[in-house]
Amino acid sequence: TFAHHLVAMRTLLGGRLVYQYGVVRHIVRDKPDLVLIAANPRHLSYWLTLATCALLGLRCYSHGQGLYAKRSPSVLQKLMFRVMLALSTRYICYAPLVRDSLLKAGLPAKALRVAENSLSITCPVEPGGKTGLENGILFVGRLRKGSKVDILVNVVEELCCQGLNLELHIIGDGEESAVIREAASCLPWLHWYGMIYDQKRISDISRMCFIGCYPGDAGLSILHYMALSLPPVVHNDFAAHMGPEPSYVTDGKDGFLFSVRDTSTELHRVLESLARDRDKVRAAQVRTFQRYRSLIEPDLAHRMRNIFHEDEQTPRGS
Repeated sequence: TFAHHLVAMRTLLGGRLVYQYGVVRHIVRDKPDLVLIAANPRHLSYWLTLATCALLGLRCYSHGQGLYAKRSPSVLQKLMFRVMLALSTRYICYAPLVRDSLLKAGLPAKALRVAENSLSITCPVEPGGKTGLENGILFVGRLRKGSKVDILVNVVEELCCQGLNLELHIIGDGEESAVIREAASCLPWLHWYGMIYDQKRISDISRMCFIGCYPGDAGLSILHYMALSLPPVVHNDFAAHMGPEPSYVTDGKDGFLFSVRDTSTELHRVLESLARDRDKVRAAQVRTFQRYRSLIEPDLAHRMRNIFHEDEQTPRGS
C-alpha cells in the first residue's frame, strides 16, 4: 500500500533552496517499508529524508535526472552525488542518459537503476491511422523563448515558398503566443489552437500531421509525439534539453535529430528531406509507436516496483 501526505513548502534564499514541512515527521511516525523521493539537491527536506532513513534503517530510493545537464560537473557536484548515492538504497534514473552521466562522473554502477520516464496518452494514434497523405507538422508545448517556435514558423514558410505543400499546427500557450497568433492571422498554412487539454482533440489534430517537431529545448513533448505515431524532430544537444526524454530518439529510426549549432539551416535540411521522402517517414512512424509502447509497457509504476522487489532481501549498499 502507498501513503501520501500533503505538506507545506517554503522557498529560501530567493528560491535557491526549498523546504517541505513535515516530511521527516511522517516518516518517523509511519515507519514505511520504503521511501521514494525526488532527488532534488536544492530541497533541504530531501537531505533530511536521506539522513532519517539511514538512521532508522529504512530503504530510501532517490529518483532523479542525475548529471545529464552538466557537461563538465565540478568536483563538488560529483561529491554531492556520491553522498546522495551512499545514503540511498538505489538512485533511480529517469533514462539511460541519466545513468550514463553518473557513470561518467565515476559513480558506482551498483547503486544505479533505470526506470525510463514515460507518459501514457489516453488517445494514442497507431501507425495504421495514418494515410501517408498528411502534410502537417505538429508542435505541442509551451510557447516560450526556449521552444524556438518562431524558427520553426520561418523554416516552414521557406519550405512553402519552395513549393512544398506543408501546414504547421501549433498547440500551446505562453509568453510567445502573441507573436504566433499574429503570424497565424496572415499565414494560411499556420494553425494555432492555443492550450488544449482534451486529449482526443489533440489526437484528431495530429491525424493531419506526419511528424512532430520541437525546434528548441524539449522534454515530455517527445513522448506525446511518439504516442501519436509522429516521429519527433529534435536537436542533438541532449544536455541542453528540458528533460532527458529527447535522448529516447534514435536518429533515422524512431525520430530525427538536427544539429543545434545552426538550428535554422539544419532544421530546414531535415524537414525538407522528410517532406520529400515519405517512405522514410512511414517506416519511422511504425518504429516511433513501437518505441512509445516499449516505454509504457510495463508502466513506470511497475518498473519502480520491480526495482523495489529486487532490493527486498538485499542489504544496503550491496
